[in-house]
Amino acid sequence: RCCAELVYLAKMANIAVVLVGHVTKDGQLAGPRLLEHLVDVVLSFEGDRAHSHRVVRSVKNRFGSTLEIGLFEMTGTGLRELEEGGVIAAIGAHDQPRPGCVLTPVMTGARCMMVEVQALTATGFLGAAKRKCSGLDANRMAMLIAVLEQHAGLRLADRDIFASSVGGLKVLDPSSDLALLLAIAGAHYRKPIPPRTCALGEVGLSGEVRNVPHLEQRIREAARLGCARVLCPASKDAKSLAKQLSIELAQVKNVDQALEQLG
Repeated sequence: RCCAELVYLAKMANIAVVLVGHVTKDGQLAGPRLLEHLVDVVLSFEGDRAHSHRVVRSVKNRFGSTLEIGLFEMTGTGLRELEEGGVIAAIGAHDQPRPGCVLTPVMTGARCMMVEVQALTATGFLGAAKRKCSGLDANRMAMLIAVLEQHAGLRLADRDIFASSVGGLKVLDPSSDLALLLAIAGAHYRKPIPPRTCALGEVGLSGEVRNVPHLEQRIREAARLGCARVLCPASKDAKSLAKQLSIELAQVKNVDQALEQLG
């Protein structure tokens, strides 16, 4: 009833009203679900105590897309907006490549952000190998491990595999499949990809690397942020764009060609 009165006030006085609430342990908005139906926009302010980055995400929006996000960093003087497309990974650190670390440009709404995907393999026990990930889709990681075993000949059944996205950002974009696959294989072989190289592409169950949407925008963002080389699916438009941006393009069709880029 209070919310309905505030909606009536906002319409009569032509003003904006901001209601501040909290979420439950399940991550749901506290209170009756009727509140979400009465308001026009529901914004969620997400963060992790272990990381300094904060994300403002639109859960509901009657006047725009719910895929857009705002990325901020908590500093000693307060919140600061992250510019340069919200770069989480320091591309300059990849002048000295490390096994198991791969950069990938992911789309969150209309924003393209460069994220570093890391993987680590360790000695485990056959039948009780651990599969842990943070900030990534556990189901997709399990699928990529199966693709590596079936199509690339890697023996990972007795290896513990850990994967994460640097900075605490949740990566759900399927275009990060190739980066995660190369990170796992690179950690297993202890071979890095070349310096200032990013990878993007969706990996299918048959081992092929599929095209992804917004490929040109991803390549432009990678070139703008300092990447010198991009591993991506085969595309004619990507070739012409790479010439304009003076960036090297390595097009791969399947997992075997992707793994040749290691070392």
